[in-house]
Amino acid sequence: MSCSIDTIDPLLASHITEQAAKEAFRIEQKFSRYRDDNIVYAINQAQGQSIAIDTETFQLLTFANTCFEISDGLFDITSGVLRRAWKFDGSDNVPDEETVHKLLAFIGWNRVEFTNSK
Repeated sequence: MSCSIDTIDPLLASHITEQAAKEAFRIEQKFSRYRDDNIVYAINQAQGQSIAIDTETFQLLTFANTCFEISDGLFDITSGVLRRAWKFDGSDNVPDEETVHKLLAFIGWNRVEFTNSK
């Protein structure tokens, strides 16, 4: 994927690039599954308990729900837990059925509830 900035003004191009990078870092910090200091971590550690979410997180979950619905359940953000079984390291290692079966208990977007109420 490439992107271009249609301007001959180097200051404008620099400003746009800086703003885009700043937003990318903000999103990474807020929504990365690899951090232990954000809303994604809080949701993943809630063990079924309710937690407060902000409007942006609500909108992201709403989008995930739309993707789940239009894909007839094939797009399911709760399936990320399967990364515990599959290691995408270039090898042909396939996890055993028991390992996968244990993780399936943690998957199911249809069991997730969220609201935009404060």
